[in-house]
Amino acid sequence: MTAIAHLSWTCPHFSLPQDESHYLKNSKAKRTAAALPLLQGAARAILLSGTPALSRPVELFTQIQAINPKLFPNFMVYGKRFCAGVQVRSDR
Repeated sequence: MTAIAHLSWTCPHFSLPQDESHYLKNSKAKRTAAALPLLQGAARAILLSGTPALSRPVELFTQIQAINPKLFPNFMVYGKRFCAGVQVRSDR
């Protein structure tokens, strides 16, 4: 267990800044998988990025999950609200 992971379990009152948070857009990336539990376990998560968000709201979902996972319980709920998402059956 890394020192920061140990800190997250032993000190629930810490703030955790995440610089270059736009790198968290891919939910399957190893960096995202490592960062999300730490950010979600922090008393305060501060996401910083100097890179402008593109006009693709889908890229913000993982960052929103990092700071408030209860806001959108899954991607489908978020997609319907911000990405004009429609659930399509895949029978092929």
